[in-house]
Amino acid sequence: MTPCILACNVGSTSLKVAWFDQHTLTERGMARLDWLDANGPSWYTKLGGQAIHWPVGSEPVQNRIARTVRILAEGLDDIGVAIAGVGHRVVHGGPHFSGPVIITPEVRTELDSLSNWAPLHNPPALEGIDACSLAFPNARQVAVFDTAFHATLPEAARTYAIPWDWTHQHHLRRYGFHGLSHSWASMAVRAAVAEEHWDRLVVLHLGAGCSATAIRHGRSVFTTMGLTPLEGFPMASRCGDIDPGLVFTAGRLLGKTPDELEKALWKESGWQAVSGVSADLRQVLQAEAEGNPRAHLAVEMLVRHARRTVAALATELGGLGCLAFTGGIGENSPPIRQRIIEGLAHMGLKLHETANQQNLSPEPIPKPLVISAGHSSAPILVVGAREDWVIARDTAPLIG
Repeated sequence: MTPCILACNVGSTSLKVAWFDQHTLTERGMARLDWLDANGPSWYTKLGGQAIHWPVGSEPVQNRIARTVRILAEGLDDIGVAIAGVGHRVVHGGPHFSGPVIITPEVRTELDSLSNWAPLHNPPALEGIDACSLAFPNARQVAVFDTAFHATLPEAARTYAIPWDWTHQHHLRRYGFHGLSHSWASMAVRAAVAEEHWDRLVVLHLGAGCSATAIRHGRSVFTTMGLTPLEGFPMASRCGDIDPGLVFTAGRLLGKTPDELEKALWKESGWQAVSGVSADLRQVLQAEAEGNPRAHLAVEMLVRHARRTVAALATELGGLGCLAFTGGIGENSPPIRQRIIEGLAHMGLKLHETANQQNLSPEPIPKPLVISAGHSSAPILVVGAREDWVIARDTAPLIG
């Protein structure tokens, strides 16, 4: 049997895993399960180019993760995959975790205490950790944090102008997120462009959640998400940057409780709220093309925010060496990329129109796609996100 590392990403509506050779980190396979699948939840994967699936069936919500991972373990065993270690994506590492860590009972307790820092993201990851501990009892479990890549943020970049004891005693500051994606993009771009360009990189991760990071010498020096993944861009259902005073005013005027306000800003805002159409940007773009003014407003808000962010992060870097798009929208929406770059012409950025319409290659780890014109002031690339590979890479040294 092939000893592999399993990279595990547990979300609210899906589970995504990939397994990599423990020693070479070559991808051996991947599988995905969607709880909202109209045909019923199943693990879908490929073996020798042939699609296969492992049905999960119905299960009460409180038990479904454990059952699902157990079925995955049985399926992997059937195809000759031995899991030597499991790396788990954990969104928030809080003030104490700035790198990957083996999950001991003490660490598991500390991770549980971080649920208040990311109540929508960390609890599903903990369910995945507990399920994998049972399904793969001989494998070491490792937590890999989305916040870790941003541990290099300078003090001036991570500190809020709030009461000092909030910062110093309670660690309320900017942490940043999508770190696995930004780390992968930095590595992929480094292999694709000259050092002088990679050295001052801005990465736009655009998906249902959006963030941007300024990367200098491979280190995060500023990022748009903050204490939580709510700050920054307007997103699918999250508000992004707003006046903090709006929260208190809305509470008074609308009679909303803190929990109701939190739910509204996380799940009932973003371009789905502005457009009145959908959290799926493809549907919003279609509505815009059909003349829907609110859909147009929602798209313009995203595009204008992206332009401002690229210009601001270029200033953080002392100039822009390279711009990379990644994430579901960044990788797959040529119109959004075009509209963002058109508003940055004053910076000398130019798209190659034909290249911008191309797709990334279908390889497991595709090479970045260069979409800039030859006379662009900096290269513009599209990078296929592979957070799972970063999880496996960070897990490997800890499992021996």
